Amino acid sequence: NDCSELWVNLKSVPINKDDMECNYCLVLEDISSRKSAELKREIGESEKEVLINSTDDIIWSVSREFNLITCNKAFIASAKFFSGVDFKPGMNVLLRDHYTKEMVEFWESLYIRAFMGDSIKVEYYVPFTDKTQESWLEVNVNPIYIDNIITSLACFGRNITKRKQDEIKLFQAFKM
Repeated sequence: NDCSELWVNLKSVPINKDDMECNYCLVLEDISSRKSAELKREIGESEKEVLINSTDDIIWSVSREFNLITCNKAFIASAKFFSGVDFKPGMNVLLRDHYTKEMVEFWESLYIRAFMGDSIKVEYYVPFTDKTQESWLEVNVNPIYIDNIITSLACFGRNITKRKQDEIKLFQAFKM
């Protein structure tokens, strides 16, 4: 007497004996394993979203066409600040109409290098403007392989402004 829950799919098929009477054949299909897998996938997606949104670092992934695959809230906020655009999956991350030519060339060259198999770690400098404070970003762009083929890129950015400011102060102190 196992009293566990069971997910079933009920199918009814009419079986005609004659014109006056209609009988049905009912078929129950056990779909518990499929439902369990769907639930695990939903929980997994939820956990991934919580994980990538538990940091102030920016996280995003890019397709071969330079389209956004997924990202965290920090990426969306940063991209909106610099471009004025609300990013959504499927959008082109280069936004040639919103970023400076230099910015587009910088990011495009990083993505192209990574699609050629390089794992990249660079520091990106954002100068002081009327819109932004001077800041530095450490960027990592890594190829994602599926069956030995680079299919997309995993990208991470971390604000390293405080560290860079401390390095500059230390360098200036040693120069004196």
